[in-house]
Amino acid sequence: MGGKPENVLPAAVAIELVHNFTLVHDDIMDEADLRRGLATVHKKWGVPKAIIAEMLYIQRLLRYFHAQGARPVRLVESLELMSKTCTDICEGQWGMIYLATRKDVTEAEYMRMVEKKTAVLFARVNEDGRFFVRRNNDIARALWDFGRMTGIGFQIYDECNRPDNA
Repeated sequence: MGGKPENVLPAAVAIELVHNFTLVHDDIMDEADLRRGLATVHKKWGVPKAIIAEMLYIQRLLRYFHAQGARPVRLVESLELMSKTCTDICEGQWGMIYLATRKDVTEAEYMRMVEKKTAVLFARVNEDGRFFVRRNNDIARALWDFGRMTGIGFQIYDECNRPDNA
């Protein structure tokens, strides 16, 4: 987008912290033993320590947002979007729990759940650069849409390629 990579590094780290938080959380909820072939955090260290790790991710996230050095208005806007993103992720996870109890899930319901559970974070990553290079909203919207579709595709691929789905 024409900016300097070092200007978006704190935001990228903050988003990766949210991502890792969601993985630890997802593994606890799914009672997963492994993630990508390695012991999950709660299996290796126990649920209480995994929850503490999640809280530390959030604390570090806030620290990295503060370190971004963006103008206060941009920083507030970025934090508001991250807050909405985290809310959407929680709603998507809630939706996944609800849909798992049903046998009559529609494609539209599934897509709404996947969009919130996974795709919003992909979209957020793509859009975040605009806060630091002052690009317009049309570019931000295009980046958001690209990330959203990439996230939906990733989640569908990931679910279809889990060992328990074989």
